[in-house]
Amino acid sequence: MIDETDVNEVAALAHLVAANTANQMVAPIVAHEGKKQALRAIANKYSAFERLYGSGEWQEVLKDNPALGDAIHAAETNPAFQASLPELYSAAYKISIADRQSHSSGESTATSIRNEMTSAQSTEEIFYQAVESSKETDLSPERRKAIIRELEEKGVADAQW
Repeated sequence: MIDETDVNEVAALAHLVAANTANQMVAPIVAHEGKKQALRAIANKYSAFERLYGSGEWQEVLKDNPALGDAIHAAETNPAFQASLPELYSAAYKISIADRQSHSSGESTATSIRNEMTSAQSTEEIFYQAVESSKETDLSPERRKAIIRELEEKGVADAQW
């Protein structure tokens, strides 16, 4: 025989599964929106950034700087690290400029810029700042509901999952 405790436990488990599924569905959407905002911010700051992002040159910069590439990937896919995206994109952009300059004026320019950037802020510091800033993010139920309403207004609710 099933008693009320069993029913409550099953209901609680079903609620947890549903909440986890909803988080898994919404997290990529939130990450995508954060990425778009960061891309827009850097494109407004550096007009050539739009041509660079995703290009072969971009891939080369990330390949030559694996810690930066890993940090960008983590920040693009995890909403908790999105606050650091503009700074990471800016760093990659500056490295690409330094690489272009190094081809015409020698290796010393690119090396000095990389050394300055590395000494100024390590990848660990960037992740730490991202985690700290994510603590300030309002993820209250009211804010999550507002995000869902905004996404539904944009037609995301009609997307096939």
